[in-house]
Amino acid sequence: KASKKILKELNPDVLFSKGGYVSVPVAFAAKRMKIPIVMHESDAVSGRANRVVSKWADHVCYGLPTSLVASHLSFVRGRETRDERRETFVGNPIRESVIQGKAEEGFRIAGLEGRSKSVIFIMGGSQGAEAINEFVKKHIDELLEVADVIHLTGKVKSGAGEHEGYYSLEFANEEYPHFFAASDLCISRAGANSITELAANSVPTILIPLRGVGHDHQQKNAELASQSEGFTIVQQSEMNEKLIPTINNILTNNLKPVTCNLYIPDATRQISKIILGYLES
Repeated sequence: KASKKILKELNPDVLFSKGGYVSVPVAFAAKRMKIPIVMHESDAVSGRANRVVSKWADHVCYGLPTSLVASHLSFVRGRETRDERRETFVGNPIRESVIQGKAEEGFRIAGLEGRSKSVIFIMGGSQGAEAINEFVKKHIDELLEVADVIHLTGKVKSGAGEHEGYYSLEFANEEYPHFFAASDLCISRAGANSITELAANSVPTILIPLRGVGHDHQQKNAELASQSEGFTIVQQSEMNEKLIPTINNILTNNLKPVTCNLYIPDATRQISKIILGYLES
């Protein structure tokens, strides 16, 4: 009732939904009120909310290539309701500034100016990743033997302390693009936005998916990304055995820039065009 009341007050011509539990009652009300629904799914597999909303949506936009997510579509929409004309791969929108970083500025911020080593950028997502942080603390000497390290720990999470060639910070905003530009290799969780930003910057990446959350979407994201050049998967349970050897192998033998279709430069424009189509119809 509350959702219907809000929609009556706003009187929208179209509803754009990105998911989350709050989207379900609003989308349900919109469907009953015959308001067109455009939904965007960032990940390779939908969460509960988007799986429900997709059944009512007039148009489903995908952040990852539909050709790749085809095997997962049964999670998103029943085959009897699937309409290829209204399912479009548009990519995941990211800030334009993310691809405008300068390596020199990244070196300056991290105190790595004038150094000759490769640079590894380690990040654990917006909330940080305790397991990755603990790995860095335990293996910092081994890491620094082969590269300098920029380490994004997450808020109120500690890094590996003071070491030459090592720079840690809890949170990055304006610094992010410069760190991407300065990096030769990234170690990251497998969130859809992180993968898109890394692909946009062509940074070779080791993905460590967070397992068992959100229908295991990070694992599915990582599997899709790893089909493209430049992405490698190491499971969290195997970090102690495989992460250092994988880093060494990539930096010494297999340092290839990401070349894939996971980044669509005009994703925002494509989504806007789809929404405008319903406004004009």
